[in-house]
This record gives sequence, structure tokens and C-alpha cells, in this order.
Amino acid sequence: MAARTVSALITGANRGLGLEMVKQMLEGPVPVGKLFASCRDPDGPKSEALQTLAKKYPDIIHIVRMDISDLCSIKESVQQVGSVVGKEGLNLLINNAGILTSCSLQDCAPEDMQSIFNTNVVGPMNIIKEFLPLLRDAAKASKIPGMSCSKAAAVSISSIMGSMEMVKATYSLCPITSYRVSKAGLNMLTVCAAEELKNDEILFLRCTLAGCALTWVERMGRLMPKKAWRGCSVCWLH
Repeated sequence: MAARTVSALITGANRGLGLEMVKQMLEGPVPVGKLFASCRDPDGPKSEALQTLAKKYPDIIHIVRMDISDLCSIKESVQQVGSVVGKEGLNLLINNAGILTSCSLQDCAPEDMQSIFNTNVVGPMNIIKEFLPLLRDAAKASKIPGMSCSKAAAVSISSIMGSMEMVKATYSLCPITSYRVSKAGLNMLTVCAAEELKNDEILFLRCTLAGCALTWVERMGRLMPKKAWRGCSVCWLH
């Protein structure tokens, strides 16, 4: 009997960690029937690698234009994904997209905090709320008992920068106040969603990376080794 395929959506999928997750899912142990790779500018130069992958896997990868800071854009994405998955719903939603502003508390302007919070917290909140009907459809259509990422799940890509316990050990290296606050907010959002929606049998997870966002690593002149990403996507689909 053919293995059951799942559907997944990854935000910020055109580069960095998001693009790597797309690649890993295509090679993973569980067949991905529909993989929705979203980003703000699918036709821009930063999306060339994703476009190349989509041409190689035209029946699997669907590139979706989505600005996670724009509610109208999110709603349009839901319509696009829903038209493809139908009553089977969306099995896995990965809130990966985010921004980083490099500023300490004393240097952080109110508009900097508002901008990063809107993208890193309000954006994922709106995505969870708008895609919730598709996640519920997937949970109902699945024959899998309990909760799992192959059934219906929403994953938040977080960072140890959002950990209150790690501030003393890491702040001198990364004094990025607005980013830290936003990731702490994302952590709480994920926990609240898990508690509020537990009766829907939708699994909510945090994937905490051991460091700052990839863009921060790139600014420091280093590329995060692939092994640091390994497990951020493939292990969910078992």
C-alpha cells in the first residue's frame, strides 16, 4: 500500500533555514504530497534557489506569495492553499519567517520594537488563526490517533534568544533586545495556542535554535552549518 502523503506550509521559505527545510522535506522519510513554500517576493533575486527547486518538483512545491506582517496577504494565502488541499486540510504549518533588528535596549526605538513584534509575534498569531480551519480539516480527515505532525500541527521556529534563563549567558554576545522580546512572545503565543486548541487535536511545537536568526549569523560572516539545522523539519514528519 502506498505511503500516505502529507501537506505542509513553510513561511520564509526562499532562503536560509526555510529553504533548507524545504530541501529536507523533499528528501524526508514521509512523502510530502503538497509543499507550500511562502515568501514575500517569490519573483525576486532572493528567491531564485526556491524557484529552481519548484521547477524540479512542479507537482509538489507550490510557491505562495505571503507577507506575514500583512493580514490581507495571509488571508489570500489561505485561499490559495485551501483551493489545493480541499477537505484534506493542511497537516503541517511552520512559522519560520521573521526579522531581526540589531539594537540594544538603549538604542531601540519604539518603531523598531513595534515593527519586529508585528512580524515575529502578530504575524504568526494571524497565520495560526487564519489557517486554523485547514488544520482542523486535516485533524478530522486523519486516521492517526492522538496528535502528531503528520496529522495536524503548527510549529514555531524560536531561538534561545527568547529564553529568560539564557539572558545572562548570551546578552553580551547578542544584545538584541527587540528580537529577544519578540521570540519570548512567540514562545508564549505557542504555549497559549496549545492550551486553547488542545481539544482540536492540533499539535503545537516550538523549535528552539541554538543561536540568533540566520541573518544575524550571516552578518557576522559565518554560515550556520547544515548539521545545526538537521532535525528542524525532517524529524517532525514521522
